[in-house]
Amino acid sequence: MKKLVAFAVIAGLACAGQALGHEGEHHHHHDGKMAKTHEIMSHYATSQAKITAALEKRDAATVAKETNYLLSTGKELKSAQPHKGQNDLKKFRELAGQFQSDVKTTAALAASGDFKKAKEAFAAAQGRCTACHAQYRD
Repeated sequence: MKKLVAFAVIAGLACAGQALGHEGEHHHHHDGKMAKTHEIMSHYATSQAKITAALEKRDAATVAKETNYLLSTGKELKSAQPHKGQNDLKKFRELAGQFQSDVKTTAALAASGDFKKAKEAFAAAQGRCTACHAQYRD
């Protein structure tokens, strides 16, 4: 259990660090999609930290609130244009879909009171963030 919690915290910090890693950088965007993606990612880092803490506290209400935010951005996430890997948008969109699925599972498990499995599902969601950033972010 301690290993799972440690993994979730490390994964959360990695995602937060990756999302915030672009903060303050100036990118030249061809359209508003990239700007919107950057805005969403900064909120993702905050939501993920709140979800990780809420899962530890067995706080289903906070998990629901924050997962609802993550799920509300699904359309934008799936239509985002990555920094690199433009020739592999199918895989990019699959990762986004898998992330959304893991977040839905996290929410459902937390709502049912199964926080152990909710933590596992959320660790999988955070792993999707790490994989996506490694492959598609410059």
